[in-house]
Amino acid sequence: MGIAKLLSPKLSLLGASVIISISLLCNVVAAAPQEQLIDVVIASVNNHPITLREVCLQLKPPRQLSLSEASTDPEVRFVLDTLITEHLITEEGKSRKISVSDKEIDGYLSEVAKRNNMSPEQFSQALSKEHMSLEQYKQRIGTEILKSRLTAALARDGVGVSNEEIDTYIKENAALRSASAKLKLSQILIARNSEDGSSSESALAKIKEIEDKIKSGEDFDELAEAYSDAPEAAQGGALGVLSVDDLSHEILDAVLLLKEGEVSAPVTLTDGIHLFKVDERFESEEEANEELREEVRKTIEKQKLETKLVSFFTVDLFKKYTVDKKI
Repeated sequence: MGIAKLLSPKLSLLGASVIISISLLCNVVAAAPQEQLIDVVIASVNNHPITLREVCLQLKPPRQLSLSEASTDPEVRFVLDTLITEHLITEEGKSRKISVSDKEIDGYLSEVAKRNNMSPEQFSQALSKEHMSLEQYKQRIGTEILKSRLTAALARDGVGVSNEEIDTYIKENAALRSASAKLKLSQILIARNSEDGSSSESALAKIKEIEDKIKSGEDFDELAEAYSDAPEAAQGGALGVLSVDDLSHEILDAVLLLKEGEVSAPVTLTDGIHLFKVDERFESEEEANEELREEVRKTIEKQKLETKLVSFFTVDLFKKYTVDKKI
């Protein structure tokens, strides 16, 4: 795995004020006459400057640009936006008295190196190949940990979901109003990356391994979180309450006769091989509706929280702090 993929924060940014400093940046194109380029402050966050040189050092590969060149370079704009957002996150961390220690950063770095079977020296060399210094990487780790803590703080504040919102959601999703029998299901999916036989065999072998773990008493939800390729893996594979009318005949055949808590035999579909667990069966419409409303409430809550987080990091912080940007 490339080190660039180990930590690639997709943060957005803004800001700047021009202050001339004495450092020489570079010469322009070789064919052109030499000229001195001066470093300038191209953005600031709460009066903390971000210079052109600072941005140029984080380009891949690092390179020296004049102010006019930088103002039209898409990568410069992306890096500048990233740095502005990092500064905003730092300011918000100070405001909320949330911090990240050097020990935590070093521990995270050691864990990343260990997962990639690298010594500290090999890890530094790999970073260098990605045109990133160890200090730059530590800075990004610190920012990401801080961002995750701010996210957790916002999540703890919660978002409200009214009965009217639940009613509207159910009304707009006709499948949820089906009067047929309903099941609460979870799944584990092992995807097949290609149509070749080796991929299918590998997926089947992995499913068999997971089946053995389930039979030996390991928790289905934990196994889903650890192994499943499905998008709901982080939620223990929970698919929620489903009407039997909405299930494909392959899935229905696999789960129809299962009791609560039982797991199906492997089911091969176009996206891979699945195991399904029947979490709950609903014998009465009233019982099913109560569970359905709770599932809908969680869905709406998740959507509203995601919207809240996006707004916080892309809008709210820019309103709260002074951001000045010149390019």
